[in-house]
Amino acid sequence: MRSRAERTTPTSTTPVLPKTRPRCGICGETVTTGSRYCLNCVPIVNRENLLEQAKLGRIATHSATAEARRSATQTKQFAAIRSWNPSELPDWLNEKAYRREILPRLSKFTVKAIRLALDVSHPYATSIRRGTVIPHARHWVKLAELTRYHR
Repeated sequence: MRSRAERTTPTSTTPVLPKTRPRCGICGETVTTGSRYCLNCVPIVNRENLLEQAKLGRIATHSATAEARRSATQTKQFAAIRSWNPSELPDWLNEKAYRREILPRLSKFTVKAIRLALDVSHPYATSIRRGTVIPHARHWVKLAELTRYHR
């Protein structure tokens, strides 16, 4: 066993460097801990990232698969419009009745409920619920049934 005098702690040969503050990845300014860019460079980086994401989004929405899905939806919607018979619409159910009786009641329903009842997209169902869009008259009967409005 070694004596206490022989037991020495090894000295480090690597020099201790002073702590450095984090720097901006673009301009080199000091930044707060955890940040990669300074306050002046963040908007530039965010804009570049947003433009890149938008570019990727446009590419994705124009892929062959996306175009085929859009085409199938348009075909289905146009076929529904062609097969719709305006005479099936009750006499009392017109645009005035829709705006006065049905539209105010839609706020009680979720966008999903409207979307499923009409078989439309989520953004279109949102616009219908908000009243920014008046749906095609073929949807009025289903919306009247959904809101339980009967004359």
